[in-house]
Amino acid sequence: MTIISNRIESDYKPYGFLVFRDSCLSGWGGARGGSSFIALAFHSESQAEDILAYAATRDEMTLDGRYEGVRHTEEGIGKWRPDMGGLGSHDHLSIQDERTARAWYRRPLEEA
Repeated sequence: MTIISNRIESDYKPYGFLVFRDSCLSGWGGARGGSSFIALAFHSESQAEDILAYAATRDEMTLDGRYEGVRHTEEGIGKWRPDMGGLGSHDHLSIQDERTARAWYRRPLEEA
């Protein structure tokens, strides 16, 4: 299993994550023999709605789950990840937020 956190370290804890399985990237590269997932942090219900609306326009994305339980990663303070189990040894998880995956968010954090 590979977990890549592209989030900018911060001292704020996300409300939760929406996790999508990417059928286009699954099965090769970092997810060879497994699945590719993207976890998008949200800090409000309006951000979650933005993410879901954008995902609806992407045929290759399937909602895997909504995780409101978050935990610190091994990398240290300010790095959060979804508290999800069941990632296989060949799965790839990319963790993003409104600063690193702008297309998924219609409104910046300050407006959400």
